Amino acid sequence: MELSRTDRDLLQLTAIEVPWPMVCAEFHSSYGSVESLVARLFELLDAGLISVSGKSGAEAAPDPLALCAEALAHGNFEAPDLVAESSWCIAATNAGYALIKAELNGQ
Repeated sequence: MELSRTDRDLLQLTAIEVPWPMVCAEFHSSYGSVESLVARLFELLDAGLISVSGKSGAEAAPDPLALCAEALAHGNFEAPDLVAESSWCIAATNAGYALIKAELNGQ
């Protein structure tokens, strides 16, 4: 899978588990829309580079429609006080972290 600079930045941010609102607020404009960001997140998920997990009480399996709906319902999380309201977290997997670590070590 070819990664863009934006994909690499997303993997760096998610080296620790990050709430979905923070990811959305930071990256939705870079990908062009919330829908495009979510589509790319699920491509990275399918490639084994990130994980999308629900917080307690959330659905077990990540759902792209739920992520989009949550973002759109909260104005794409552009207000910082909305960051804690999500039921989803995103984190780089070991493979995603290793990819970024190798890139950073090569600089």
